[in-house]
Amino acid sequence: GPQKIQFQPGFPPMDNPKVRRAIFLAVDRWDVSERVYEETGEPGTILDSRIYGDWALPKEEVYKLPGLRKDKAADIAEAKKLLAEAGYPNGFEAIWQVRNTAEYVPTAMVVAAQLEKIGIKSKIESLDASAGSKIIAQGKWHLGSSGGNDGFHALVSLRKLRTPSTYANFNAPWTDSNKQFVDMYDKALTSLDLIEAKKLVWDMQRYLLTKDTYFFHAVWIDSPIVVWNQVKNYYPSTYGMFSGALDYTIVWLDQ
Repeated sequence: GPQKIQFQPGFPPMDNPKVRRAIFLAVDRWDVSERVYEETGEPGTILDSRIYGDWALPKEEVYKLPGLRKDKAADIAEAKKLLAEAGYPNGFEAIWQVRNTAEYVPTAMVVAAQLEKIGIKSKIESLDASAGSKIIAQGKWHLGSSGGNDGFHALVSLRKLRTPSTYANFNAPWTDSNKQFVDMYDKALTSLDLIEAKKLVWDMQRYLLTKDTYFFHAVWIDSPIVVWNQVKNYYPSTYGMFSGALDYTIVWLDQ
């Protein structure tokens, strides 16, 4: 599943798209992949091509883009320029609120070190894995690190950017200003032309990678599932362990 870096557009200065873009550019996805996730998965892609096939923007294009390319020199220079234009030539202190589960805190720590190159200092608050959600829901943070599974179809995966559900009250400053993305999504969702729908999905990914977004993927990670051969009639879900459709009453242990 994807490991995400989240912006809080309702908490200044993250309401400024230039600040969001500067951070997007400064983050080194390849470094996160290597240092936290043992180089698994696909760094930085909106849709993992191994899951979504030709609905995913080709990696050959993605990895040439600012923010996604391996050479960070031009990205860092542009990020500093954007921060200065936004009124933060010396950066600012960013508050992170991160649930202490999976690799969320280590990811935040690696990204925080990267952001120091553009003058952004970080204060990372490590929260209880369960109770921390209530604190995060108050919206008093600039950056977050989280993960999770995505949907079975590209448009399901992209829907959270069409109508954000996580801390939605604070995401409004992003969705209110990105009518272009919303219009593309709605057109793709209702299109009966498969070729047109895929083109729109590619254009939506280009929009998120080159213009603005309220979260982005640092890396898609591989999540291996171990299945014991003595467990019979159990079929793991493609996108994680949980499957609401699985009836465990028909699973048995063969001894």
